[in-house]
Amino acid sequence: MNRPTIGILAGMGPSSTGPFVDLVVAECRARYGARDDIDFPKMVILSQPAPFYHDREMDSAAVEAATVEGLQHLERAGADLIGMACNSVHMYFDRLAASISVPLLDIVADALDALPPGTRSVAIAASRPLAASGLYQRAAADRGLTVVEPAWQCRIDALQEMVKGETDAHLCALAWRELFQRLEDCDHVDAVIIACLDISGVFRFADPPVATVDSARSLAARLVEDWLAGCTRRPLPSSRSGPA
Repeated sequence: MNRPTIGILAGMGPSSTGPFVDLVVAECRARYGARDDIDFPKMVILSQPAPFYHDREMDSAAVEAATVEGLQHLERAGADLIGMACNSVHMYFDRLAASISVPLLDIVADALDALPPGTRSVAIAASRPLAASGLYQRAAADRGLTVVEPAWQCRIDALQEMVKGETDAHLCALAWRELFQRLEDCDHVDAVIIACLDISGVFRFADPPVATVDSARSLAARLVEDWLAGCTRRPLPSSRSGPA
């Protein structure tokens, strides 16, 4: 059977690339019992340098241009569907999707789809630029969800900086605990979405007090689901199902 090739645009930041690929592999094992090497998808993985800096404002035009370059590189390399292992670049989703002719998956819609049934209120743990953009907030509100905004951005920033160096399990666990403590100062929160691939990479050290959706895991699951759909000749998704 002619199976599709998965494209993964990563490298934003570099430390998130390996953990995300591991999530895709783990999803294959869990979803359809992949075991031997031949059981896994063909994947084209691009770690794309992007102009993100910790000490200055993001140049949106430069980030978008770098992302388009990466997507088109993956398409030329033979990717049949692409997932972007970065939440922030989804701020330009519509233009990015229009820049290529293969399906581009939407991490925002996938994360919201993964919320537990009955969720009414949600908090979003996102990078500073993404939080300021309001992308997830609008998408959640469009689904009738109440968005709670804890005073935790500085904690998220610190956790992002931590993963750029050596990962210390104890320090990561402590940083997560301090981050989730900020929920105590908020009204009731049913669920949290981890909307930053940097901190998703160390989510294994977290002990969340409420239901928590890791956007990286949601995207990995969708990639494998659509890869399997391609194997059975069902049509692959070709448009965004979530927020604009």
